[in-house]
Amino acid sequence: MRKLIVSIIFALIVFASISVTAFADCGPKYSVTVTVKGVDNSLEYYGEPGGTYYATLLSRGKATGPAFAFIEDEHTDEETAAMHEDEIWSAFQNYRDEDGYYYLQDHWELTGDDTFCWGYYPPNEFKILLYFPETGRYLVSEPLERYAFNAYYTANIRDGALDVSAGKGAADFFAELVALLLRIAITIGLELLVALWFGYRRKKEIRVILVTNIVTQVILNAVLNIANFKGGILTAAFFYILLELAIFIAEAIVYMKVLPKATERRTGEVRAGLYALAANFTSFVLGGMLTMFLFSISDVFMYV
Repeated sequence: MRKLIVSIIFALIVFASISVTAFADCGPKYSVTVTVKGVDNSLEYYGEPGGTYYATLLSRGKATGPAFAFIEDEHTDEETAAMHEDEIWSAFQNYRDEDGYYYLQDHWELTGDDTFCWGYYPPNEFKILLYFPETGRYLVSEPLERYAFNAYYTANIRDGALDVSAGKGAADFFAELVALLLRIAITIGLELLVALWFGYRRKKEIRVILVTNIVTQVILNAVLNIANFKGGILTAAFFYILLELAIFIAEAIVYMKVLPKATERRTGEVRAGLYALAANFTSFVLGGMLTMFLFSISDVFMYV
């Protein structure tokens, strides 16, 4: 049994390492979400309480998706003058980044501690730039790079500079950990209920099913989290289908080989294989709906 479980682990890891990379570019497009904090503590420098300011992501490249830089030398004087009639656009366009990053003509209006999201083809390498129209001042971050399919940053204004940290907060991490444990526990619980219906009630039988499920579910959920992190929820859904099929085959092999021995030949290989099919179908349908919900549970904590 130990050799079979090791084989399952090896096969699923190899499958995941090849497929996650191949599918990472499919599905919804990636995003960058930035939360700006500390504005109210710097009002004497940047503006009045409740005043609006503007934010954008400067790009290392001249274009990303439908967004692109306005290169004034490539346009007539009349076209350039018309664009500069927009005061905020003009302010960002006139900003000259010391590293040559470009303004891609996309920006957001913010008030106080606020959040903005570039949700369609954000630049992969960028800087966060804030503009305060009341004082005409700018704040710019150090160069950043998108680290995940949905990347989150917190930009704190401190001592006249932007201190940027990547990732979600502790509450989000805790929520994702709870969601992971819930997915594993509920899926195993569902398959144990099916085991009872198939007459597997003895300690040896339950132990075989429990150990096999712990191994496969930990691998499944680890791969799904990686797929969700790199490719988003549709990528995770794609892998959920493929991995459930792989897990059904692996569990059927284990059960057909081990369960007849654990039951002292009370049941045969056919019954064990049918149990694997029924258990995995149940967990696929019911557990799948739960999985898609629990993958997004930490997003609730972003706004708490």
